[in-house]
Amino acid sequence: MNKKLILFFILLPLLFFTSCNFKKIVQPRTALPGEIIEVSITVYDNLVPEPNPHPGFVGILMPDDWKFISGNYEGSLGTGTMEFSPNWTDSIETVYPAALIGENRRWLGLITDKGYTYNDPIIVTAKIKLQVGEQEGCFHLGYLVTKATANLINSGNPAWAPFSYPHPIGIPDSSKCKAEFTAQPTSDWDALFKRTSGWTGADGIYSIPLSGREIPDDSGQEQTLLLFSDTFIGEVNANGERINPRIINNTLAFLEGNQPLLEQIQFYWPTNQSGQPLSVFIPETPNSAAGEWYWLMDGIALNGKIHVFALRLKRAGTGDVFDFKVTGVSLISFQSDANLNLVNVTQVETPLFYQHPTGKWSIVIGQAIMPPHDASQNPASDGFIYIYGPRDKGTQKELVVARVLPENLEDFSQWTYWNGTTWGTEIQDCAPLTNQISQEFSVSPISDSRFLLVFQAGEQVAVRTGQSPTGPFGIYKTVYFCPEVAMDWQPMLYNAKAHPHLSAPNELLISYNVNTYDFFAHFSNADIYRPRFITLKYHPVDSSNTRIRGQNPIKKTFKLFNCPNPFNPVTIIHYTLSNVNNVVLQIFNLRGEAIRTLLNEWQPGGEFSVTWDGKDDQRATVGSGIYFYQLKTNESIETQKMLLIRQAGGNTHEKINPFIVSCDAHHKFMAQS
Repeated sequence: MNKKLILFFILLPLLFFTSCNFKKIVQPRTALPGEIIEVSITVYDNLVPEPNPHPGFVGILMPDDWKFISGNYEGSLGTGTMEFSPNWTDSIETVYPAALIGENRRWLGLITDKGYTYNDPIIVTAKIKLQVGEQEGCFHLGYLVTKATANLINSGNPAWAPFSYPHPIGIPDSSKCKAEFTAQPTSDWDALFKRTSGWTGADGIYSIPLSGREIPDDSGQEQTLLLFSDTFIGEVNANGERINPRIINNTLAFLEGNQPLLEQIQFYWPTNQSGQPLSVFIPETPNSAAGEWYWLMDGIALNGKIHVFALRLKRAGTGDVFDFKVTGVSLISFQSDANLNLVNVTQVETPLFYQHPTGKWSIVIGQAIMPPHDASQNPASDGFIYIYGPRDKGTQKELVVARVLPENLEDFSQWTYWNGTTWGTEIQDCAPLTNQISQEFSVSPISDSRFLLVFQAGEQVAVRTGQSPTGPFGIYKTVYFCPEVAMDWQPMLYNAKAHPHLSAPNELLISYNVNTYDFFAHFSNADIYRPRFITLKYHPVDSSNTRIRGQNPIKKTFKLFNCPNPFNPVTIIHYTLSNVNNVVLQIFNLRGEAIRTLLNEWQPGGEFSVTWDGKDDQRATVGSGIYFYQLKTNESIETQKMLLIRQAGGNTHEKINPFIVSCDAHHKFMAQS
């Protein structure tokens, strides 16, 4: 057997380790107040053998006036009942606080009546009866499953405790629910990569518009470079079997236009003198060693030059199934000629891989790229390229980000890293923007001024939304259940990501990778190992339609002002939140540049005030003039104007103090409104 093929399948278990999976969730779409409903949750667990008799656990996120009636389960392990567990309910609350997911929500934790051991994969279905409360509106239910082991939920590994959200139910009818995200399979893009000769399958798919514009383009003139990692090269017979396949570590394809047309795509890889396929890129940087290979990450086209980040990997020498490790991140730069040949290829070492001295966590930057404003139509762009990656803590992956101006992409001394409060110079100080992401993912601006993080969560494609490129990104929402999970060839699903420039307006084309734990199934079924595609549509959501029967809907309030105004040298920005929100408060100059981020955090409902001292993010004093302050929340965006007056000599505080009178009047007016 080909050594590279063996090495490829050694790599997969570490990157895409899995355990519990949702196989099916069934719940009513509507119910009447006070009605008793039943939800059915089918779970598949392929992490075997399981020698310890763990009970099973189900968590349900539901309205706070709903009641638990009964629960039972049946499946591979037999039958039994499920009982309420206050300790496990509290455990979920520490990981997924209900108040941060929605108003008037609580967790219900249920545990099986006994624990089980097993040697083969199991399928279990839990059926739970709940009594609907008196609140009317659209409610998004959430489901979490795991084995009941101490601190397991708190480990943060989504493979061990997958969470599926949202599952809408309208009380009393479905007209109350308007889906924020809907996703459907996209068969024409699937068919583009279902091939029987030459390139017959790969994973790691990334798309780079050669124009540099990460926006929908209906002109038909766009050229796209597609990046693949481990790739099967060979033939597929009439029975769908691979014949004498070879695998290489990375390949490319060029697509003309933005439609999935077979005649418009050309796959590319070099060959040796014997005609055998070779990887497109082989590590040749000063620190590279013989036997290392590249796993390609995201890339960007700038001024006629293509830049691709690549993980450099090698065998670890352990001899076990995890016999590999990351040795670095390289930046590969090149151009393509009229015949799609690569020219002027360079490879350089980067500081974008950091391994903590304890070995307990590491950071990789380069897995996802968000271009600047003129290339992405990002309405909040500051001219920087944002480059994301995972911080791998063993049991979970967290999202981190760096940024750089386009002209400085290859000058790593100009890169900065978000440390939670400002942009620093040390990669090891990166602060997590969220957790529970996949190794590969994407971050894209969408038309409603939010930023959409797309990633894989077990067998689900999931998203999180944020108000800025640095988030914070909220609770993740399931947008698609990958149907391959029901197949009998031990499916492995991983690394969902979006392709904005191949999408239509208000949509995102999303790919995810399909693989299998059954090694030999790759030869008997050539349809397994290739990307699948879905189309995600997003819609504005009215979050104000939830009410108690007989009551009027609660009016949302959003008050924002600053006092004094004009001011020198300090002003206080006041605002009111109607409920829990992701709050971003920023100061902008007249050129529309964000000069100071005062807040970027979750806050409960209530009244708040934040002081601005007339300084920017680098703590430099700004000059006199008009400035804008903008408050973004999950519900709305509001911007106000203020005037900073700095005068040479004299007591400027006394000159400005008369405006405090109008500030007091403003307070009284707002208190009465």
